[in-house]
Amino acid sequence: MDYRGEKVIAFYIPPIIESHYGLDVIIDGIHRSRICSSAGTTINIVRIRDGNIELPFKPITWSECEIVKEKPPIDERYHNLRKELFRDLSYVGIDG
Repeated sequence: MDYRGEKVIAFYIPPIIESHYGLDVIIDGIHRSRICSSAGTTINIVRIRDGNIELPFKPITWSECEIVKEKPPIDERYHNLRKELFRDLSYVGIDG
């Protein structure tokens, strides 16, 4: 809904996937991906092939993900987190 209370259509920035050595890793958009998967719908993505910057965390599989009611602290959401390697996505409207 907009500021007047009228229904509007929103466009969400697609999840950003980086391919590293044949492994596709979601860099941003895990929640949007999970919602679409749960609903059985398709989703567009932005894929970056042959990423040349180290990942800021150790990737995990879908089976290792948990649905929680509240967002845990950042250090509990990632394995081997290195914040200095996070991508600056503010240019596309993502605040991290």
